[in-house]
Amino acid sequence: MHCSPAHPTQARTTLKRVACALTLSAGLGLSTHTLASGGGGEKEASGGPAKAVYVQMEPAFVTNFTDDRIRYVRTEITIKVADDATRAAIRKSNPAIRHQLIMLLNSQTDEDMRSIEGRTQLATEATTEVIGVLEEQHEPAAVDEVLFTSFVIN
Repeated sequence: MHCSPAHPTQARTTLKRVACALTLSAGLGLSTHTLASGGGGEKEASGGPAKAVYVQMEPAFVTNFTDDRIRYVRTEITIKVADDATRAAIRKSNPAIRHQLIMLLNSQTDEDMRSIEGRTQLATEATTEVIGVLEEQHEPAAVDEVLFTSFVIN
C-alpha cells in the first residue's frame, strides 16, 4: 500500500521541513557535544580574548559537616580555568583536588553554608585550595574560580 500526499507541492514542503529539522538537530547535537566535552579555550579568529574553559568535577560531592548535629551537603562543582593545560592538570590531579575540597566542606558550619556571604567565601577558599594542589604538584594553575553549580544542605 502506497500513501502519497494529495499535491506534490505538499510533499516537497514536508521534505524541506524534515531536512531543516534534521540539520538543526545535528547542529544542536554538535554544539552540545562540544560544550559538554569542554570545547573552547581557543582564541577567536579575530585575535580576541580566549573563551572560558570549564572543568566539571565528577561525581558530585556529598559529605557531612558537624554543627549542633550531623548534616550533609551535596554540591556539584565546576572549575573555570584559563587554558587547556590547566584543564588537563585538574583532570590529572583530580583525587588530590577532591580530597582538599572535601576537607574544606567538612570544616564549614551550618551558618557558613546557608548564607550567601558564607558560600562566596567558601568558593574563594575552594579556588585557593585548587590552585594550591596544582602548584604543589608543579602543574599549570591558571584557575579563575570555583563555581557551585548545585548546592543542597540536609
